Order: sequence, then C-alpha cells, then structure tokens
Amino acid sequence: VAIVSLPVGILVAFIVMYWQGLNANIMSLGGIAIAVGAMIDGAIVLIENMHKH
Repeated sequence: VAIVSLPVGILVAFIVMYWQGLNANIMSLGGIAIAVGAMIDGAIVLIENMHKH
C-alpha cells in the first residue's frame, strides 16, 4: 500500500494542478515536496508498525 500511494499521490497533485491551470513554480513544488515528506514519514511509521506486530 505504501509503495503505491506515494507515486499516486504525486500524480494526483499534478493532475489537480493541471485541471486548475496552476503552474509548477517553486512554491507549488515546495509544497508538494513537503507533502511527499509527510507521506513518506507516514509510510515509514506504517511499515515499522507492521514489523513490530
């Protein structure tokens, strides 16, 4: 689940930006980078929890 959700989340972000006519400027890419970091952190917690149990 974690492996699939990261690329899909990034793809959805760019699709929504395209639909709304937004450019991929520094602020947009920075926001996406922060969101990807949060998604990766959540995926790491999920995988560590699976290994514990």
